[in-house]
Amino acid sequence: MSSALKSQTSLHSREHGCHAIITCSSHGKIKTWNKNAENIFGYGDEEAVGKNLFELIQPGALDSSQQTSLQKIIASGEEAGGDANPVVKMVHHCNGHLIPVEILVSTIAPDVLIVVIFDLTSKVRPEWAVQDAQDAINDLLKTALEPHDLKKQLKYILDCILTIKTLQLLPVGGILLACQDKKELTLATEYGFSTEQKKACKLVDFGLYHCGRAASTRKIHFVDCITDKNDIIFNEMRPHGHYCIPIVKETRLLGIICLYVAHGYIRNRKSEDLLVAISNIVAGIIDSRRVNDQLLGSINSLEQTVMELEDEKKFSESVIRGLNHGLIVTDLNFVVLKSNSMAEIILAPFSQTLHRKTINDIFGFEAAEKIISSVGRNPSAANLLQQDITLTAKDDGIEKIINFSIVPREDMSSKQVGYIISFSDMTELTYIRKEMERMNRLATVAEIASAVAHEVRNPLAGIKIMAQSIQEHPDNVEELMECSSRISKQVDRLNQLLTDFFTYARPVTPRRIPTTIESILADIKPLLTNKLLKKNISLSENFPATPYHIKVDPNQLQQVFLNLFLNSIDAIGENGEIVIEIGPSDTTLLKRFRQKHPTVLEGNKYIQVLFADNGKGIPSDEIENIFEPFFTTKKNGVGLGLSIVYRILTENKAAILVESKKGKGTAFTMFFEPILN
Repeated sequence: MSSALKSQTSLHSREHGCHAIITCSSHGKIKTWNKNAENIFGYGDEEAVGKNLFELIQPGALDSSQQTSLQKIIASGEEAGGDANPVVKMVHHCNGHLIPVEILVSTIAPDVLIVVIFDLTSKVRPEWAVQDAQDAINDLLKTALEPHDLKKQLKYILDCILTIKTLQLLPVGGILLACQDKKELTLATEYGFSTEQKKACKLVDFGLYHCGRAASTRKIHFVDCITDKNDIIFNEMRPHGHYCIPIVKETRLLGIICLYVAHGYIRNRKSEDLLVAISNIVAGIIDSRRVNDQLLGSINSLEQTVMELEDEKKFSESVIRGLNHGLIVTDLNFVVLKSNSMAEIILAPFSQTLHRKTINDIFGFEAAEKIISSVGRNPSAANLLQQDITLTAKDDGIEKIINFSIVPREDMSSKQVGYIISFSDMTELTYIRKEMERMNRLATVAEIASAVAHEVRNPLAGIKIMAQSIQEHPDNVEELMECSSRISKQVDRLNQLLTDFFTYARPVTPRRIPTTIESILADIKPLLTNKLLKKNISLSENFPATPYHIKVDPNQLQQVFLNLFLNSIDAIGENGEIVIEIGPSDTTLLKRFRQKHPTVLEGNKYIQVLFADNGKGIPSDEIENIFEPFFTTKKNGVGLGLSIVYRILTENKAAILVESKKGKGTAFTMFFEPILN
């Protein structure tokens, strides 16, 4: 040993009372190890020999003025001179905590070094602890200003905590965050955890394990030794201790800091005060980050909402511009606030501008009154019933037929703030419809005239034959009586034909009065009883306990049911059944009827009357034509019976639907408006 090293050793021996002496190779492989080295590092002589001294010394000096690299000194074989300052380092005890030391190095052979290490714990701990704690807190406060996400911030926080030398922590730990809506902890970040530890700590219930118990009590949970008697054990787990520090903001638990300490670690107040201070800083960082994230989420959501509203606005404007009918928006006083281009085109002959004008100024007094009165009938609901108004221009007398509908306009609080009027120019279409109706009437007249001529020709031919027979046998009284009888029958047939024709062509205006289906059937059943009995046809009636009242012409309804009875008797022949049922309308059946006749029935509440038989039925290719005039499948039929039924029901604001299968029977379903009490 050199004189300088001996002098330094003697000096430190007097100051510290003991020193470790280690011999090693130039590469740091330990050859000998004294008792004081065992006290500093925790390894026995046999355990130490062969270890690498470099791995037991932590890089980086505590004192910034003493930055001489130990490895450089050892590698170069230089001695620390008498004037050289000893190297101040941190060395690892076998249980994981760090010890401040001074290191002197000298060469005693080309490949042999002697290293003298002095324990400085008692000398530097107070100053070191204060500075170390202050540096750690400053680092954590700086972390709060970093623009990283919460997970990265927590990882950096954990790294800072584990490097606080004052706490003498093992290089293992984790931070768990509390779920906001459940009593659970989730692992946010960790350092040094095994795969088993990560899996076990991924989700921890309150009260389970040491961190869960700290979460339940919201107090620091300390255990000096984890053994195989604890509630969670891992393979090859060495005995160690635990610090579980709650992260609390006001009364809210935000998470747990879980730190590992060496086996036999002595709990002390100063360390725990520092841990509490750190947890308070971490709580502020987590809470601030969550508030910022919520605020950022709200801003993003608001931006998304604004974009969606803007898209919706542009979409609505595009739809309104593309409408082929006019649209105007008014306030509660019917002053126009907005209108589309089609509205301006349609109403151009009546008003050059629409904005800020009343509908009275635009449409005229009578038309405006009709629009306003349509709202007054049902002010709280949309009046989608389309109505027609006729507008006349003052300048040139141009007339337009306008079809309109009006609905209330509401704001976001569902308060009515005005009206939306939609309208179309129906002038040309109305004239086209009238022309088509006129042409249809002419076509119908021609068809009816042809059918009547055909039906009249047969009786007239019979009358002519009978008249010729009378001329040929004027003296034969018996022949005269027979011919006279046949002529009378043919005249009756002509009379019935003309009666049915005029009933269809010019129906009598119905005298609608309150009545019931039951009373109408009661008046006609006596006329049919004998016929039903003679042909062994049963009549089944399913009526409600309290009859429904409807408003129809009873005499005309009697003719409807009489025609249906006669048709069913002819279809059955003998040994059959007729069923009549009365009840509320079936929604599915009503929907099926409206698919074919969308303009006939407008409401939703109807009385439904079923008239069905089990006769021969109607072929599917003929069923669409049975209500057409002069369509018949009977040899001697005229084909006006069901046409008259359809016409009478229409005149009485009712409707009829037919369903039939050949060989199975036919069912007629009638819909009547009830009289509401």
